[in-house]
Amino acid sequence: MIYAVVIIASLIFVLIFVYHSSFARQLAEIDQQISDELNKLIRHSTILTAQNQTVIVIPRLVDAIQRKVSRQSESPTNSTLFILATEDEQRYAGNLSRLPLKQVQFGELFEFEFTVVEKDLDKHDSDVGGMIESKHTARAQALLLKQEYVTSVWRRFSYPQSDYVLLVGRDITDIKELESLLFRVFVLSLFITLVLAIVGAVLTSMVISRRLVKINQTCRMVIDGNFSHRIDTNGSEDGFDQLADNFNDMLSQIEALMEEIRRVSDNIAHDLITPLNRLRNRLEKLALESEKASSMQAQDQQSIEAAIQDADAMLSTFKALLRISKVESKSLTDNVTKVNSQELVDDVFEYYEPYAEERDVQMERFIDAECVDILADRDLVFQAIANLLDNAIKFTPAKGQVRIEGIKHAKGFEIVVSDSGPGIPAEFHEKVCRRFYRLDSSRTTAGNGLGLSLVSAIARYHNLELVFEDNQPGLKARLRYFQLAS
Repeated sequence: MIYAVVIIASLIFVLIFVYHSSFARQLAEIDQQISDELNKLIRHSTILTAQNQTVIVIPRLVDAIQRKVSRQSESPTNSTLFILATEDEQRYAGNLSRLPLKQVQFGELFEFEFTVVEKDLDKHDSDVGGMIESKHTARAQALLLKQEYVTSVWRRFSYPQSDYVLLVGRDITDIKELESLLFRVFVLSLFITLVLAIVGAVLTSMVISRRLVKINQTCRMVIDGNFSHRIDTNGSEDGFDQLADNFNDMLSQIEALMEEIRRVSDNIAHDLITPLNRLRNRLEKLALESEKASSMQAQDQQSIEAAIQDADAMLSTFKALLRISKVESKSLTDNVTKVNSQELVDDVFEYYEPYAEERDVQMERFIDAECVDILADRDLVFQAIANLLDNAIKFTPAKGQVRIEGIKHAKGFEIVVSDSGPGIPAEFHEKVCRRFYRLDSSRTTAGNGLGLSLVSAIARYHNLELVFEDNQPGLKARLRYFQLAS
């Protein structure tokens, strides 16, 4: 709309300029001609009396007007109008049939309409003898000649001693018709330009929006973790193609850096698992030997057990990292099969039920009566639900409640895990899915900050949404929407 307004404003400016550079200038020239003609008549008819008074001689003025009218008849292109009449509209000279007294503005230029009788070249047999009347427009200037400043007697000519009105004008009918035609052209041009401007603006917006949609889609995919996606170009090498090329180069660089970081972390985790396993086995062997020999002090025995626990924690962390990398490197068709949703929920529930009883947490389950099959990697989905349940039970206080639900929607199948624990503030919902990210309140709890990262990776693998909500109290985690198996 801004584009259309700019185009229309530009056209209006051009049209105003054309009008003023043509009609306004032409009317100004006509006004000057009228004023000059009026001054010539007055000068020609003015005399100086014996009493040194300047008066206008009406007979001489009439004679001058008649000469001009007669010369004008020989030159029909000259459309100057004259009339000399009294205020009671008694005409004495000129080519106007009557004085337009109602329109007269003395000393100023004004416009009025008058009637012209012409031959009708197409209707010679008309009722008026082949003559037609037409309306014309004139532009004129009039002077009021007071009787004290005029003399009505000159030589053998005599006219009434009265106030006279002298009017000089020009027929501007052709200019008015051309002005009216140009105005209609202006209006039509504005309408056509408005339509074309709006259509052009819409088409331009559609082209730009289509290109921006592709860029936004790519940005959304990158936000979702798909760094391999690129923006398509159309080969025009315009600004959008240049932006797309730069964006694609940036994504390639980011993808390379991310892959390098992932490879380094995976290699570290892979390389350290073996020596950590050896270290743990040696510590266990040392603990068994010390029990048989009964020579190790209790404090040393506790130190060995603590070292074994630390080794287990590090092994768990490295295995989780490798598990996340393995999930992220898989394609969606690797191990996707038809999975019974009720059996899946029941298996996870029964697996974690003893853990909940141990922590004095009440567990509940609910699944829609209509059992549905979903398309998923069963092991990965089991792991994701297990991680969510593990966190829910871990952070729910004694006598609290944890609930797992399976709900069928029009968009697919949804799994919901909710608890009555402290929950997660809304501003941290996205951050908790990062690797090793832990809230300050949970740093005293066992864990490595990779559980929700693995859940997020499994959700992306299945094209799911992982959504956290306030359960008032507690947290509600949703995995939605699994594709239903046909």
